[in-house]
Amino acid sequence: MKGARKPIKKLKAENGALVAVDSTGFKDMEIETHHTLICIGTVANLDTALVKQQPGVDLYQVSGADLGDQIDMALLDQLHCQRTVVFVGGEQARREAEAYGVKWIEDTPAVNDALLQFWRDAVPGWDSP
Repeated sequence: MKGARKPIKKLKAENGALVAVDSTGFKDMEIETHHTLICIGTVANLDTALVKQQPGVDLYQVSGADLGDQIDMALLDQLHCQRTVVFVGGEQARREAEAYGVKWIEDTPAVNDALLQFWRDAVPGWDSP
């Protein structure tokens, strides 16, 4: 039809995922979101059962001489979707998070609450660190 406007696309959150909705109200695609959690070294305070209950969380435990390679492999896993990335651990995790330009959460008794808050507040991105 001549002069008809094309529907306007927008994103809205629905059930933990971003859904593209046009101005007619019809959904046309769902954008999957993942949360990459990389534990570096020994992490004593993390409640893995709680973490595994969260939708879209990919949990990795890395340590050893090839730490950088392990981190790189973990980061390559979810390149097809939006994601958040957070490193958990002690001083080594802090240094690695700084080097990769991602969020670091210290392994303290408050780590679980801090992670849940991070996932609520963080804006997922398409870029890999």
